[in-house]
Amino acid sequence: AGGALSANAINLAISPDGRHVYAVSWADALLWWARDPATGDLTWGGCKDAASDSASNGRCGTAVTFAGGNFPAGSMDFAQGISVTADGQTIYIADQTEGLLQAQRDVSTGAATPTACINTAGSAAAGCTSTSSHASWPTSAV
Repeated sequence: AGGALSANAINLAISPDGRHVYAVSWADALLWWARDPATGDLTWGGCKDAASDSASNGRCGTAVTFAGGNFPAGSMDFAQGISVTADGQTIYIADQTEGLLQAQRDVSTGAATPTACINTAGSAAAGCTSTSSHASWPTSAV
C-alpha cells in the first residue's frame, strides 16, 4: 500500500511502541503504516506530502499547506532522514535543502499532523520559517 509514494521511500523509522512505521519518500511525502508487533505485518495508514507540482492538492489528496493538513509545497524536495522521538509524540524529518520539518504523532492511530518547517534563509518553500529568525533553535539532534 502507498503505491508510487512508497516505491520511492528513502528512509524509515519505527515508533518507540513498535506499532507504526514511518518513511520519507523522494516523492516529497511522509508515509506511515500500522505495524502488528507480533508478526511485523504492515497495514497502510496514510500520508502527508509537500508536492510542489500539485499547487491545490498534493499526492496525498489535500492542499499542500499546513491549513490543508500537509507540509508547505516544496518543503520536502530532498527529504533524507526521519526520526520519532523517544516519547513517540513527534516526528522529525531532515531535508537536504529545506532544513528540518516537524509533525505531531497521534500515538493511538499513528497519524501524523505537520506542524512546522524550519529552513535556511532564502529557501524556496513558502510557509516555512527561516532559521535567521530562530536564534534559539537547537543546534544539535534530539
